[in-house]
Order: sequence, then structure tokens, then C-alpha cells
Amino acid sequence: MAADARVLRGDRNHRAGRLAEESALREYERAGHRLVAARWRGKRGEVDLILRDGPTLVFAEVKAGATHAAAWAAPDGR
Repeated sequence: MAADARVLRGDRNHRAGRLAEESALREYERAGHRLVAARWRGKRGEVDLILRDGPTLVFAEVKAGATHAAAWAAPDGR
């Protein structure tokens, strides 16, 4: 039973993360940024969104949380 709950929690978290990324992308695009890549994977990990703001590249790590403060506290430096 615990394994089933873990799978369901993982699925819910995955969907919440995707929805957060889609929401963030809409906000960036509304502000005039252009998407370069989504969920880009390199040797050292993944970047959720890479966008262009004129000549500037913007790298965005998107976090979902129950509150804005919880999402803000989520990145851990990796």
C-alpha cells in the first residue's frame, strides 16, 4: 500500500511541476521573452526553461509549492 501511495504522490508532484512550468512560461512569454528550450538536459542536470529576452539568455528553475514562499525556498543549489 505504501508503494501505491508513493507512486500516486510522485505522479501528482510530476503533474504539478509541469503545470508550474507551463504557467511560468506563459508569464515569461507575456513579458516578451521567447522560449529557446524547455526541460533542457545536460551532464549536470536539467534546466526547466531557457528563454531569450532580446540579447540576454534567461535560465529559469521553476518550483511549485503550496505557497509562494514555499516555492521560493525549494531550490537547493544543485
